[in-house]
Amino acid sequence: LSAVASTSALELGVDIGGLDATLISGFPGSIASLWQQAGRSGRNSMPCITIFVGTENVLDQYYLSHPQELLASSFEPAVLDPEHEFVLRSHMPCAAKELALSSDQVAEMFGSKALTVAEALEREGLLKCSSSAGAFGKIWELQDPDSSPGHFLLSGTMGDKFILREKSTRRVLEEVDAANAALQCHRGAVFLHQSVSYLVANVDVDKREAMLVRPNGLNFYTTPDATASIQVISIERAWTEGKCTTRLGPVRVSYQVTSYRKITYFKEEPLGGKFDVKFPPYVYETTGLWFELPHSMVALLLARFSMDLSTVADAVSSLATLCSAVVPLTAMCDRHDLGGNVIR
Repeated sequence: LSAVASTSALELGVDIGGLDATLISGFPGSIASLWQQAGRSGRNSMPCITIFVGTENVLDQYYLSHPQELLASSFEPAVLDPEHEFVLRSHMPCAAKELALSSDQVAEMFGSKALTVAEALEREGLLKCSSSAGAFGKIWELQDPDSSPGHFLLSGTMGDKFILREKSTRRVLEEVDAANAALQCHRGAVFLHQSVSYLVANVDVDKREAMLVRPNGLNFYTTPDATASIQVISIERAWTEGKCTTRLGPVRVSYQVTSYRKITYFKEEPLGGKFDVKFPPYVYETTGLWFELPHSMVALLLARFSMDLSTVADAVSSLATLCSAVVPLTAMCDRHDLGGNVIR
């Protein structure tokens, strides 16, 4: 064995003897992952070397300029919320497939919020109530006992799955969640499967299915452009720092891929302009953190620096992007898990 090239999937639970060096391309998102990846070489107390190659990412550049910050930082605390609704909506049907759940068991095992989620799953037809009386209260079972636990996303991530098939054979290549389908599986997108580039030929949104072809000599990848809107549902916390007010609470996000661009490999040059995409918006609820600039600050920027509202909005958007990029400094979170928007 001379070398192993891998994604981050190799960083946990794999012991490959005989590796003397680890080459890490880009900051993996957390200090814990960095050291896990570094530990793939030098097993059994053998000497080894780890080389970190930074990218143009803001966080990578920060660590390249402050290497001691990278080497001396302790592991991030892992923060879990087992009572999060998105997690419960997938875990509870899997538990109900194994054994019918009573009201008391639901509250005891899944927390105080779980009863509300169970009742919602019952209304949606995923769980069925076999009893609503007696000492145990309601008894819930899986509506379709023949369904596979694989139908549910145990990580609590984004919604229904899309099936990706090879058009010529109808062979299933992969399954992706609905949120990523909008970004990766629109018509004309290049989808990478096991190091092979496929082109999305057509998409049936109603069937949650996409057909992919494997063209010869594909020399580009695609990047989507999307628009997003955010609606505040309620405000749970609010505080003031300086002149800005910060608020935290549940929000409803709607984003839609409107076009995509073709970028050549290696040269990173655009091929043509933007190509239109017809894909329905994806709507979900999550937790939002937002800053409110006072009217006096906006008026000051407009007057003193001769800015217009569009320029101010662009500056605030850049600040949101920067915040997303540096969040992994303090939280175990990938920067791509976060998104931002400017509401005028």
